[in-house]
Amino acid sequence: MVREETWEGVIADTLLFGKAFLLLLALYVDYHLALWYMVAFLVLYILSQQPAFPELGVAKTMTPLQLESTLIEGVSSRYWLVEFRTLSSSTCVRNSRNFPELSVTYVNDNLSFGVVDLGLFPNVADKFGISLKGNVGLPAYILFENATEVTRYPKVDFDAKVFHPSVTKANTAASTSDLYSSSLGWFAQTSLFIRA
Repeated sequence: MVREETWEGVIADTLLFGKAFLLLLALYVDYHLALWYMVAFLVLYILSQQPAFPELGVAKTMTPLQLESTLIEGVSSRYWLVEFRTLSSSTCVRNSRNFPELSVTYVNDNLSFGVVDLGLFPNVADKFGISLKGNVGLPAYILFENATEVTRYPKVDFDAKVFHPSVTKANTAASTSDLYSSSLGWFAQTSLFIRA
């Protein structure tokens, strides 16, 4: 897989190499200085975590009861793409920007987007077959059609092993397109489903 290089990535790499250079320089001067340097950056790393993306796009934040009633009643749209995440997972926080952008791009009358926070409602994870052990299967995206699960990303096999590829904007968009084409068949090709 080829990563797209962005300015954020270049700056992050530069800062990483700069910190490594300072650590090596501190080791050369005095190992006590290097130890204090590592302790200081460890404290900074623990105390200053990346905040979650503040916007939800057009995705609706749901409780488990709201999700269940929305899926059963089915009054708003035929398909629901729901993201299950927890803000205690660094993977979910890093990827919290992708889902709102997808929801703004692909929302229409037939497809709606929802978000369920598993940090607040951990019992929902068992109901939908999401593993919270080590946050391996998070964030999880499940496409529902009329209250039944059509497909999910990342996929879980029968041995309860999670296939967890890196979640990037391109992978999620491609997976969402695959979800549309595999679950909707001929309907995905019409202009009614995805706005041109």
